[in-house]
Amino acid sequence: SAVPFIARNHHSNTPLYPILIRATSYLTVVAWPFFLMVGIYPEKIINVLYGPQWIAAAPIATILCAQFAARICYSLTQPALLAIGKPYFSAISSGVGLLMRLGIIFMLDARDVVSFALALCTADIVTLIVPAWLMSRHLGFTPLMAAKAYWASLKVNLPCLLALLACARLI
Repeated sequence: SAVPFIARNHHSNTPLYPILIRATSYLTVVAWPFFLMVGIYPEKIINVLYGPQWIAAAPIATILCAQFAARICYSLTQPALLAIGKPYFSAISSGVGLLMRLGIIFMLDARDVVSFALALCTADIVTLIVPAWLMSRHLGFTPLMAAKAYWASLKVNLPCLLALLACARLI
């Protein structure tokens, strides 16, 4: 768990932003290739893992990959706020996210699984501003620092994406 490590550094007055930049870049560099692969090849992966009867779930898998790829960018918000003794602020992020999800589900009149997944994905992407603000305000992890972490991952993941797209043409 990241909580004891972040808490120890916080209590020793060590700046948290270098830790958060490194941890965020590690999380995204590992997770994004997985989400890219599943998002590009959902039919093939679902067919191998679950069989042809589940191929209809492929559009949902692609939407969920986009959602989780975005969410992982600020996945350390809750543990970091807990570690510095401010867990109640993570409730703000969760509450805003829940209200946005409900609002977009209602606005899109999501009555099928695909539109429901699209509503969840849209809400999560729109509300990324909340954990970004919380991490900037309470942890010193500014959006510019986050961009630095993402840039490190993008430099590694761009060749992965190009290789996946090249493979898609061959398959």
